[in-house]
Amino acid sequence: MEPYTVTGTGEKVLQGSRRPDGTIRKERRIKAGYTPQDEQPTYQSTGAMVRQGVPKCPGLDSSAAAAAATSAKSKAAKKNEKRKAKRTDDDAGGAAGPSSTTPAAAAAAASTSNPVPAAAAAAASTSNPVPAAAAAA
Repeated sequence: MEPYTVTGTGEKVLQGSRRPDGTIRKERRIKAGYTPQDEQPTYQSTGAMVRQGVPKCPGLDSSAAAAAATSAKSKAAKKNEKRKAKRTDDDAGGAAGPSSTTPAAAAAAASTSNPVPAAAAAAASTSNPVPAAAAAA
């Protein structure tokens, strides 16, 4: 016996049945297009589908998407790419010392390398916290 019958409108009707105690269950109508909870496919996250090789957007060719992503760079992305290429060329091409920088950059680097004058550094290195000029007075 078939568990359900299909009506002309597409509804399924589960026939009534008899319980073991002798009572009768009512017939149940199932609307067209309804899928019971038990038959619903389980949810899969985007990450799980990517690991299985399912395309993110059905019908989209992955090679076309990759080509579109590489060719459609913003102005800032292109600028950053040039900076990165220049930086790698400079690092691989020559000395990393002040000779490869501009004179202004070399002067700024020299001034920031030792911001404390030599006399102040010598006075600070002594164990006496009182400056020499104040102690003599």
